Amino acid sequence: MVLGCFILFGSSSIVAGLRNLIREGGARLPAPVAQAEVSPLATPPQRPAGYDPYAGAAVPTR
Repeated sequence: MVLGCFILFGSSSIVAGLRNLIREGGARLPAPVAQAEVSPLATPPQRPAGYDPYAGAAVPTR
């Protein structure tokens, strides 16, 4: 609802910005950036049999 109010009352500014964008020939894209070399993710250790990630202090042991 609040977002709708911003759109409703700010519509003249939104339209003016879009018109300027079109008049100037579209958005200017930044120069492409070189890709950084990324190392592969480490493999997580194997979980023991019967592992329960939700078991904790609030769950009584059997």
